[in-house]
Amino acid sequence: MESRNTMHNFTASSAEQAISKAGVAFHEVKQLMYAESNDNSLSQKLEELKIWIVKAEELHYKEPPQRRVQLKQRIEQLNFDYNDLKRTIDERNRQQKKSLAESRRRELLLGKKFTAHSGDAYIDMLGADLEHNSRLGAAGRAMNDIILHGAAIKETLVSQRGVIKGTKKRMMDIAHTLGLSNTVMRLIEQRSMQDKVVLWGGMATTLVLMYFIYSFFKG
Repeated sequence: MESRNTMHNFTASSAEQAISKAGVAFHEVKQLMYAESNDNSLSQKLEELKIWIVKAEELHYKEPPQRRVQLKQRIEQLNFDYNDLKRTIDERNRQQKKSLAESRRRELLLGKKFTAHSGDAYIDMLGADLEHNSRLGAAGRAMNDIILHGAAIKETLVSQRGVIKGTKKRMMDIAHTLGLSNTVMRLIEQRSMQDKVVLWGGMATTLVLMYFIYSFFKG
């Protein structure tokens, strides 16, 4: 019953309003990320963002055709930003779980009791291994951040390429339409001139014939 009431609150009268609320939710998600809030509040706000995007997709079909293309591009950008944000959050959660698991394993190893015959050398070796593993983990996390950043840049470029290709196609269609319209106008002008020539020629011929007929019967 509570989930139904929550879903009922996600109402918007237009696609523009839903897009605006999605933008607000997007900024709230980023603020929660920087504040390192708990996973539950972050997941709820991320789900709210997705709901507003879906609402905008549903409502933009009710808009006039001339506004629909622009709204569609904004919704596609919101979807791209949402997917990028979700990947970043998932990767951060994965790294946090991995770091927590490593910390627990390190505490277990450090808290383990060794027998007298184990020797101090073994303990020193264990400490060196732990430090080496920590450095490897830090290097792995840094590489993951670089890979995620590169993937986000690549997807942004791919998205911009699609937008540019769509704009180029619409410009080509408009140019083709204008070229066709100019051709039709020239044909209409030529036809109008031909009609004028036929009209005046026919009138002159009729007058000449009437003159000859009048002269014939008068003589």
